[in-house]
Amino acid sequence: MPRRPDDHDDRDGQDDHVGGAGNRPVAVDPPPAPVPWGVLDAVAALIAALVVIVLAGGAAVELLRQVTPTDLIDPLALVVSLLLLGASVLAYVRLRYPGAVTRLFGSRRPNRRDVALGVGGGVVAVVVITLGLGTLLELTARLFGGELPTVQQDLRRLASDTGSAPLLLFSAAVCAPLGEELFFRGMLYQGLQRRWGTSVGVVVSALVFALSHAQQGSLLANAVVVVVILPLGLFLAWIFQRRQSLLVPILVHGTYNLIQVVLLVAGPGAPSGI
Repeated sequence: MPRRPDDHDDRDGQDDHVGGAGNRPVAVDPPPAPVPWGVLDAVAALIAALVVIVLAGGAAVELLRQVTPTDLIDPLALVVSLLLLGASVLAYVRLRYPGAVTRLFGSRRPNRRDVALGVGGGVVAVVVITLGLGTLLELTARLFGGELPTVQQDLRRLASDTGSAPLLLFSAAVCAPLGEELFFRGMLYQGLQRRWGTSVGVVVSALVFALSHAQQGSLLANAVVVVVILPLGLFLAWIFQRRQSLLVPILVHGTYNLIQVVLLVAGPGAPSGI
């Protein structure tokens, strides 16, 4: 018998009620399992990386001196050191915790939103941290007659040279984000977070990251560098925790450094986070 339009179908109504969006259970991703390594592993990996950089990196630089112009030695040494840092972290985790290497890169696969957040976050970091806080600190340092970080002059000299500029861009936008993020966020932050929680992990890893950028010079100059880099380290650790993909802080870091190099070439720059 044909169904009339005003007939009531209890089954249809029941399906709408049970299968409706308002009653459908929402899938919630479980929190990621803690990484197998701890803070002592991060310290051991860093020591191993420093040994590799001194021995293998030093030998590589000496070899390059024989075949490379003198003005390219410094940027090449920087590239070698950063690549060896990342390779040492990967090798340590691979040997110490087989099967856990992928956890250095987070607990999930990145997507297009991560790419957008990474690039956009790098631009925002330059505007807020470098052009805002960094400029204010430089003006304060000048008022007190303090010396500014010499790293700016060194980087500007390298960036203005047509031979070393491509290597500087490569090391700043690619090598530094890869090597430093693998250690500071991938290994150190996650090791701290496993033992003491997210807040301690974010703050301590950011502080170590900032202190690692201190340069030879006056206490005031180094204070300017550390205070400028500390917010960047906090942001990188926070966004890694939020997105659970190391690609995001890598892109933030790379975009930040790339713009820094451009600013150094174009004119007076604020304290660099490279």
